[in-house]
Amino acid sequence: MKSLYEKNKIEQRKNTYKQKQMQSEIWNMQSVDSFNWLQTALNPEKTSAIFQMCEQMVETRYWKKIRGLQIEDDKCRVCGKHVENVQHIIAGCEKLAGVEYIKRHNKALSMLAFEIAKLHKLINDKRKWYEIKWEENKILENQEIKMMWDFQYHGRKENVNRRPDLTVELKRRKTILLYNMACPMEMNIQKKRNKKLTKYRQIAFEIREKRKDYRVEIVPLIFGCCGGGFKDALVSINKIIENKTESFKIAQEIQKIVVNESESILRKVLSGLIQA
Repeated sequence: MKSLYEKNKIEQRKNTYKQKQMQSEIWNMQSVDSFNWLQTALNPEKTSAIFQMCEQMVETRYWKKIRGLQIEDDKCRVCGKHVENVQHIIAGCEKLAGVEYIKRHNKALSMLAFEIAKLHKLINDKRKWYEIKWEENKILENQEIKMMWDFQYHGRKENVNRRPDLTVELKRRKTILLYNMACPMEMNIQKKRNKKLTKYRQIAFEIREKRKDYRVEIVPLIFGCCGGGFKDALVSINKIIENKTESFKIAQEIQKIVVNESESILRKVLSGLIQA
């Protein structure tokens, strides 16, 4: 009876939580694997701050408004166009997209690029992944692999050029992988994945025409800014890191970087370090 009582009590708390207007909104978009980053090394203070972000229990202007606190305006303090809530700040503000979101995106992808380069002996020193600088059109190559960071392809049949975030050419497998990273809000993960596949379809077609003996594949690497999309992202990483244990660890680290950077963006906006 005691066990049954405890079980019912837990279920009641879950149902009560799911009905909360703000706290459960992001949680309801996530699955169990959205929290694999908890198995990595992250200090308790940062972990607590990330959980507060996911529960939207931070003092955004919208948070203050629904609690009846006096505020002049509930619009975003950075762009001034949309309601300022957690989801807008970490994934929807056009003023943050050009700098802060790109920093998060590049930092997460650079971890994968480093692991690929280390695995294939393109990097032989003892530097950490965050000490390597990845610049536009940077190329690393040996007899087995060629890696190109943010390399610009000039489209023959399109007026615009395309820049896959990371191009990996596996010479022995005769395969070219066009990796494209993104960190949208959880509700937009599949939409962003489809957009990436459509965006680079023409460039992939033109590369196939030039390299007829190669298989060319567009590989979206999409992590939700609160950790979602882990399973599909792991499949994308497995295409280049075949060791299942290693690829899982890399996916965990990338997920940790994304949620960590998302919380940092939120904190910098609310503290005034980032202003309009």
